[in-house]
Amino acid sequence: MRSFIPFGDPWKLEIQVPYSLLVSDRELSWTCGQVPLDGASNVLAPNDLLGQTRVVCDHIEAILGKNGIPLSAIGKLVLYYVQREADDAARMMACCRERFGTRPVLVPIAVPYFYYDGMLIEADAFGGAADGATYEHSRDGALVKIVDAGELSWVGLTIDPARMTEGIALLQSALADFGIAPDQRLAEHWMAPQGNAGRLADTLWQARLISDKGSLVESADPAARLVGELTYVRGRTAKVERETRDIGNVRVVSRRSGRFVWLSGRSLDPELGLVPQTTKLMEALAEALAAEDMDFNSVVKSTSHYVGGSTADELYENMMVRNGYYQRPGPASTGLPVFRLADQNSRIAVDFLALGDPTVCNNANTST
Repeated sequence: MRSFIPFGDPWKLEIQVPYSLLVSDRELSWTCGQVPLDGASNVLAPNDLLGQTRVVCDHIEAILGKNGIPLSAIGKLVLYYVQREADDAARMMACCRERFGTRPVLVPIAVPYFYYDGMLIEADAFGGAADGATYEHSRDGALVKIVDAGELSWVGLTIDPARMTEGIALLQSALADFGIAPDQRLAEHWMAPQGNAGRLADTLWQARLISDKGSLVESADPAARLVGELTYVRGRTAKVERETRDIGNVRVVSRRSGRFVWLSGRSLDPELGLVPQTTKLMEALAEALAAEDMDFNSVVKSTSHYVGGSTADELYENMMVRNGYYQRPGPASTGLPVFRLADQNSRIAVDFLALGDPTVCNNANTST
């Protein structure tokens, strides 16, 4: 059964959006990017990262509670934040550990700014089977953590860019220990320190750990490690089919396994600005969904990384293009500015996780 928590409580944006605060399907669940806003779109604890982290944790707990999902089901938190002090990431993650325990994979990603003055954090929460196994190991300047979410496994990885060979080897051995084959990777996001994106993308490509080198995001923290957020399908017989093609001037990656489809796209046209690139990108992704016998109602999670300004108006300009493809209640969606993409001709990258055979739960949580 698929169910939704609509926008409006405990926080909302200044504009109406066709998205959900939470989408749940069987044991899996995805939140939209949780931000430190209240019901009137005011920033709470402005310019206070720890205070805002606590607010975001409160939002996650409240939203999961509306759907009867225990905190123990949280398997991954992706933490986008503005770094002002060297220990910001460590303090932010310690706050999340205090609230949600040691089980979740934590993925910290430094971004240059957010679209509301005084806002310093946005967080995605991913839920799955609460009793799934976990694995964590560090070696040679790398750290890998894996959480079994049931149908999927979530992997978080940090690597010292100077020791890529050792870091990749650690990931490969961890997957083997956990019973996951390398070709079972369904989805990925990679974030690299500034100035190293091209070299690191080439290394990941050679290791078959990235589907589109140009979509790698440059972190706003020049001292950051390489960070990977990976999703694998579970089951020894599960296979992932892959395809990369250009639709018009848009590069689209398709990955499918059973009822799961992951689509990732970015514009290849350097002559277009952010909004026209977004338009072409969404047109291409609509075609890619149709090729999978799906439409935008199949999308449960959407993530958009764009290169743009720090104002809400600039967020809304490309968001309005994306909004036009959805109907309420819509997917859990996250969209935010990043420093830049590895392919500097691309101003936005969008990816979807779509699921087949949805049976929508028509309960009170689906109302808008």
